[in-house]
Amino acid sequence: MKKLFFFIMLLSCAVYSQCPPTTVTLATQAQIDNFIIQYPNCTHVNNLQVVSPLGNSDITNLNGLQNITSVGTLRVSGWPIMSLAGLNSLTHVENDLLIVGTRVTSLAPLTNLTYVGRELRIDGNKVSSLAPLNNVTHFQDLFIQDAHFVNNVYTSYLPTFDLVLNVTTARIIEITTTHATHYNGLSSLTSITGYMAISGPTVTNLSGLHNLQSVAGRLSIDVSPAITSYSLSSLQHVGGNFGVGIAGTNLSFLSSLQSVGGWFLYRRSLI
Repeated sequence: MKKLFFFIMLLSCAVYSQCPPTTVTLATQAQIDNFIIQYPNCTHVNNLQVVSPLGNSDITNLNGLQNITSVGTLRVSGWPIMSLAGLNSLTHVENDLLIVGTRVTSLAPLTNLTYVGRELRIDGNKVSSLAPLNNVTHFQDLFIQDAHFVNNVYTSYLPTFDLVLNVTTARIIEITTTHATHYNGLSSLTSITGYMAISGPTVTNLSGLHNLQSVAGRLSIDVSPAITSYSLSSLQHVGGNFGVGIAGTNLSFLSSLQSVGGWFLYRRSLI
């Protein structure tokens, strides 16, 4: 009986040691490469941070994470980081996925991702397409900022907004683009339980918002003064402040609006 108990204890320890029990911070390519050697059977990490301080161009890929299928939170940040290669097996993020301030040009390694429990943030990278995230069927908060700030200059590499949402309800939607002309990929949204703020100086078509019915908090729309289509005809309720830039003074696109909980500001353009 004692031998059996000892064997079970050993087995439990072996299984537990397959993955690190706490936050994992990887700051060099050697640490990333060593992860799969040290934890060859690990498929889940509670909190994973891949960070590369400015001036350290050591990290070239994330291949040492190729066995990871799920994480609690994943943060990839640091201007020297150029690739997400190695995250191809990732399907599930329990809490937050944050890709912030990198030189990553492609989100293709995230094509298999289907679930983000809370925040999905793509902010300040060199990404040229958001389409690899089109398989995500759940998130609460979405933050998209296409421009990155380097040497006192904002630069964007995202030519269009090609993300297509697969959710009807979100808590927060905050999107800022530099070159996009439309946000058609938002057409599945019917309600926002928090707030929505979208902007883009070249956006001339917001027909992607035609199914939106309610925003519990504030709603802010800052787009091109040359906008030709809002299609907010389903919008009935804004619980907070409502600021919108319009072309002219025709408010017929708000024909279903019944209530605004805060102030309502409209003018030709808020940009």
